[in-house]
Amino acid sequence: MSDLDPTTGRKTATDPRKHFRMAIGSFTSPGKLGDIEDPVERMLTKGVHAACIDWSIEHGTDGHVLLEDVCELAGLPIQYGKTLIAHGMCHQADHDCLRCPQPRAGHVYVHDLLEHNRTAAQENSLRDKRRKAAEASHAKRWGNRAPQAALEGPKRGPGRPRKNPVPELPAAPLAALEGEVLPRLEPDVASQVAIAEPIPARETEEVLEHPAETRARKRGRPRRTAPREWAPEVVDLCERLANHIARNDPDGKKPTYGERWMNACRLLIEKDERTPEQIARAIDWCQNDEFWRANILSMPTLREKYRTLQQQAQRGRGVRRATTQPAALPATGMAAILARQQGSAPGRMIKGA
Repeated sequence: MSDLDPTTGRKTATDPRKHFRMAIGSFTSPGKLGDIEDPVERMLTKGVHAACIDWSIEHGTDGHVLLEDVCELAGLPIQYGKTLIAHGMCHQADHDCLRCPQPRAGHVYVHDLLEHNRTAAQENSLRDKRRKAAEASHAKRWGNRAPQAALEGPKRGPGRPRKNPVPELPAAPLAALEGEVLPRLEPDVASQVAIAEPIPARETEEVLEHPAETRARKRGRPRRTAPREWAPEVVDLCERLANHIARNDPDGKKPTYGERWMNACRLLIEKDERTPEQIARAIDWCQNDEFWRANILSMPTLREKYRTLQQQAQRGRGVRRATTQPAALPATGMAAILARQQGSAPGRMIKGA
């Protein structure tokens, strides 16, 4: 029996064993046995009902059950089977249920069993139909040929067998082949074949690497390539910026630059269409400015902020240089008294106080 998975829309795996169906809540809700106050007795009675369905499906009786045998197999007294009859879940002979047939002699009939389960004839028909479909699929795939597993003898490992297996011929001795082939040839041809020089074997045989080993090797070891050669103007501009940064650094530390700087400078020239002279002037201007020399510390940052630097330079704004004058302090204490004596407003910022 196979069911449809609502999440994927596909059939679940087929189980070769027989199944029977029961409604959800058959054991959790009181149902027809709701008037039984003892929950243990109610649950045991439901267990006998499930055992009756199981016995009928297993023996293919289509609902006709030997109640005494079922209770004996379940290890329960016959009184639980009589409770099923009293509540209409199983019928004795001469019952008045219009939907269920009369039971066989000595049997009881499980109420509405065939409303939810297949008959024994339907199960046999379905089994034969599946068997014939499997045989047709096998014949369509293999035809008159045997699968690869039958040719090889032992069972193949994991994987699909070959569609067109090639049987291996037994290796025949070279002398036997020569004795069969050479006498049939013409005398002159046979002599030419006999004196023909053998083909020299290859000194080294090429060993093909497994694809999985190749992928593992490529992942584990990075590909080594020759160092890239950069244009002289790119190297000069990066060196110019590094020297400016080292000059502005309190410790005089010069930054180390590599392909990241070089590539940013190359893109600035090729993609952004800036000339080396323009880039050199931008480097000098930003590294002499008090604000920008603390923000532009690499060539990629210079390329990112180049348009902003260009706009500020075009507006004619001068370079902001650092001042050495002491900062203004608030007028408090004695400074406030001196400020009032000099006629200054209270709270005014005075320098050097």
